[in-house]
Amino acid sequence: MQEVQKPLHARPKQHDQLRREVLSFAENGRLTAGSLAYKPVFKVMQRTACGIKHGVNVKAGGALYVSTDFVGTVWLPQDKPDDRYERAVNWILWSPTAETALIISPFEAEELVGRVRAAKVPRTHLLVYAAATTRKMLCFDDLKFYAVPSLPASWTPPKWLTRDLGIFAGRLYFQHEAHEEMSDYLLSRSTWTIQDAKKKLPQLEHKEETAAPTGQPTILRFTKEPSRLHARLADGQMEG
Repeated sequence: MQEVQKPLHARPKQHDQLRREVLSFAENGRLTAGSLAYKPVFKVMQRTACGIKHGVNVKAGGALYVSTDFVGTVWLPQDKPDDRYERAVNWILWSPTAETALIISPFEAEELVGRVRAAKVPRTHLLVYAAATTRKMLCFDDLKFYAVPSLPASWTPPKWLTRDLGIFAGRLYFQHEAHEEMSDYLLSRSTWTIQDAKKKLPQLEHKEETAAPTGQPTILRFTKEPSRLHARLADGQMEG
């Protein structure tokens, strides 16, 4: 028996112009402090329906950011979270100088590719990425599949970058050598305390706390239910 699902209609957001701070990062390799043009990746994830349900430690991530244009896909009533309208992660600006990465939208990538390619002294590289939802897609994990301009042959991405990208983008497969690090990161390595959680996420219930030795603060995991959160993120990317 088949169930007919009606398409969900929503009014798309328009791309007005490339934000000045995003262009500045592409040209200089430095983020502008206090800018509203981008946010830390886990702060964006925290405000999704999935992140609100499971809880996300915003302090656990590295220097990975997401542009506002990437996040804004459709108009939602009162900005109510709806993960069905998420974009797939495909374009990343990487700054070797600051060791900072910015996930950008296809519109921003199209606006920037010519500028980045023509730069006499490139400060950033435009990288192509796709979350590995099959084993054959693992070739995107090292971020060397395609880069503008080309990266040095000896370059390897920081572990935190491939790790955080995989979590946010809903990666299903990763290299065998990354298994131990991913397990530690998702389950036990976080130094986020319950006190921090209550200040940052007052709407969440903190029922699953990891016991700590006497005299030390109680530790909260990267998320309350790591496997469920990651599975939901992966489902969202496959649906989109």
